Amino acid sequence: MSRGFNPPAQNWLVGHRGVDLPASQGDSVFSAGSGTVTFASVLAGRGVVVVTHGLLRTTYEPVAASVAVGQTVRSGQMIGTLQPGVSHCSVNHTVTCLHWGLLRGRVYMNPLSLVQVRLLPLYSAQ
Repeated sequence: MSRGFNPPAQNWLVGHRGVDLPASQGDSVFSAGSGTVTFASVLAGRGVVVVTHGLLRTTYEPVAASVAVGQTVRSGQMIGTLQPGVSHCSVNHTVTCLHWGLLRGRVYMNPLSLVQVRLLPLYSAQ
C-alpha cells in the first residue's frame, strides 16, 4: 500500500477516502467481491468503476472499464485496466497506483477491512 485510508472529520473536508495500491499503467484490476457493476465511465477526467455488493460499494480508479453497467461480476473477476488520467494516482501521464475505495451508503470505510489475513503454521523440516 502506498497511501492509507484517512477519512476527513466531515464529508466536505480534505482527506483520503480509500487506499492506494502500487500499480502501473495497463495492470489488470479485479473486483474485490461478487456484485453488480453500477458505474463504469469517465468521471472528472478519470475512469471509474463501481461495483455494488449488497449494502457495500467498491470503487476503482483510474480504470479503463472492461465491464458494463448492469453486468454481474464475481470476486476476483477482471473489471478493467489501469489508465492514466486526472488522478492523484497519475503524475505526468504515468500511473503509479490504483485508488480503491469502499462505501456503505454515503459513509466511506477502509477497504482493507475486506481483506482477510490467514496465518499459517510455520513449517519446520526436521
